[in-house]
Parts: sequence; C-alpha cells; structure tokens
Amino acid sequence: MLEKIVAFCLRWPWAIVVLTLALSGAGGYLTVEKFAIDTDTVNLFSSSLSWRQNENKLYKTFPETVDLIVAVIDAETPEKADTAAKELTKALSGQPLMSRVWQPDDNPFFRKNGLLYLSQAEVEHHIGMLIGKADVLQPLAEDPSLRGLSAVMIDNQKRSAPSARATAMYLAGLNEFSRAFEETLKGETTKVDWEKLLDGGSTNSEPQADNPLNQKRRLVLIKPVIDFSALAPGAEAIDLVRKTAATLNLTKENGVNLRLTGQVPLADDEFSTLSENMALNTSVTLGLVTLILFLALRSPKLIIAVLITLIVGLVLTAGAGVLLIGRFNLISVAFAALFIGLGVDFGIQFATRYREERHSDNDLERALLAATRNIGGSLTLAAVSLLAGFFCFLPTSF
Repeated sequence: MLEKIVAFCLRWPWAIVVLTLALSGAGGYLTVEKFAIDTDTVNLFSSSLSWRQNENKLYKTFPETVDLIVAVIDAETPEKADTAAKELTKALSGQPLMSRVWQPDDNPFFRKNGLLYLSQAEVEHHIGMLIGKADVLQPLAEDPSLRGLSAVMIDNQKRSAPSARATAMYLAGLNEFSRAFEETLKGETTKVDWEKLLDGGSTNSEPQADNPLNQKRRLVLIKPVIDFSALAPGAEAIDLVRKTAATLNLTKENGVNLRLTGQVPLADDEFSTLSENMALNTSVTLGLVTLILFLALRSPKLIIAVLITLIVGLVLTAGAGVLLIGRFNLISVAFAALFIGLGVDFGIQFATRYREERHSDNDLERALLAATRNIGGSLTLAAVSLLAGFFCFLPTSF
C-alpha cells in the first residue's frame, strides 16, 4: 500500500504539489483566522472532577476570590499607607479594565459593626483605649493648633506622674512629636504616626503582629477583566495598575513601596516564559535543525525537501487542531516543539534510506520505491506508536 501511494505521487507530481499547496493554504487560513488559545490553567482539567466541581461552587459563591491582582502597599507610616491605598482604589475604580477594586481592611460593615464580633475581653480593651484617647482627641479637636497640642502634652504630663505605664506612653508621644518637629525643621516632609501614638505609644520600629493598627502595610484587591484568549491574560490590567500608581507618585522616593501579587500577576509571569525570546529561540532551533540535516544528508535538495515537508506537516496539524479542538491550551502549544523534532527525525530516516538505495540503483523512482519498501513499515509502526502516545490525552481529565 505504501509503495502504491509513493508510485501515485511519482506519477502525478504536480497534482500532488497543487493538492499539498491547497491543503497547506487551508490549514494556514484556519490557523490564522480561527486560532484561539485558552491560558486559564484551571481549564486544563475536566470540569467533571470532584475537586473542580467544589472549586466551581466556591468561586460561584465567592466570585471576588478568583483572578485577583493584589496591590501590596508598604509606607513609612500607617497614615501614608492608608492614603496611598485609598488613592489607588479611587483611581482604579470605574476603569473599563477593572470590574471591582476594594480594600479588604476597609469594609463599611465591619467599620460600623466590628465591635460586635470581638470577644468580651477585646471589647473591654478597645473601649478602655477609646476612653483613654478622649483626653487627647477632644482638646485637639477644640483647638487643632500648636498651642492646643502643647496644652494637651502638658496636661498629659501632669496626669502621667502616678502611673509608670502612663509615663511611658507620654514619653513615647513626646519622642514622636520631637521627631516630627526635628524633621520639619530640616525641611523634610514628615507626618506624626497618630495610629501608633494613640494605640499605646509603642516605640518599637517593627509593627506589632497582634495589632493591625500598627501595621504600615495595606492591601488593595483588584478584580480585572481577564482576556483568556491572550498569552498574558492580565497584562493590560497589570500595566494599568502600575501606570496609575506612577501617576499618583506611589514610589519609593515618596516613601511608598507598591508591589503586585495574586493569581493574575503570577500566572502572567509564568506564561511570559513561553513568549520570552521566542523569535531568537525559534531561529536558533531552525538553525540547529538545518545543521543536523546538513550533517545527515549533505544534499541541498534533500534538506529543502525535508524542511518543506516539516513546515507543511506543521501547518496541516495546526489546521486540523483548530477543527478538532477549537481552542488550544498550554499543553497544545508544547506539542509544536515535539512535532518539529519528530518530523525532522522521520524525514532524516527516510531521506538517508533513499540515498542508500540511490547509490545502489541510480534511478530516482526505483530508489524511492525501494526506500519505501524497506523502511516504510518500520516508520509506519513508529508513527502509529507516536499517535497512541499523543492521543493518550484524549480519554484523560486534561
């Protein structure tokens, strides 16, 4: 059967060339016009799997927890971190690429009802702190000037005498204001760390893990509009976040360090490795393949024939994939590299066998038929085993 196919091709060469060009054109057209790639790694697994079903229920119930960009903001003071987070949230809200932007630690419901969810001991602690702060906040609210601040500090100094803890709090506050005054006199922009000051006057440079008010880090959760047909689905949204932060001067020079994490940036970083140096890698690969063909065949005609066959096969395979699958994924993309290596291997084996037959019988047609007769069966067996290996993905959950 294989010899008959080769004999038919030898009898009608131009018809075969025209048919090959037509099929290649159709495959190329389908690939260009209908090519689509799904870069959502979740869809690599069948939706019938039990854990996928549980995951789908979770994301359906809490859709805000999937495909997030998390902006991590660190600043010199909690006030600056709060300001930066609020500015970024406001600037990104309503943008076409953003479906929702919010701060998880700035929830209106818990801001109003948060005390109801604390234990009795925690409520007593916070109420006590609020009562203690009233002596500072009320006079400052009535006279928000340097004179009012001085009066508050003098009054607190008198009250702190009987208590060692009160004295420590007073001295911590004095140090905080002293620092702010000294930096202002030097011409530097500074702010008093009011949250640390009013939360007990801790002088530690490191934030207390058990008290979020002392933290100088804020999170902004961003749910972007994802384009899973692109190799980097969240690239536009990530670029918008970075540009917006730069416009708002949320930079290290201004005492704010903004970093991005979350599912979307991490996935985009992973996918970018596929396209990184793609042109260079492809050129080097083709160059190495051509060098191997030259070392194996030493004939420009045979090298060109193998390369053309390889390209035609790749185009036809891509077109068939579009028809059969419809949308490629990251596994499908990896198969293209395997195809090149295997295609060259088959071409080299058939071409070297043809050269051997041609040396024995210097007739083109008889040499091709003899090569087909002697190596066609083994190549066909190898091809069938490769088909079984590749198609083993079909009955799986991928």
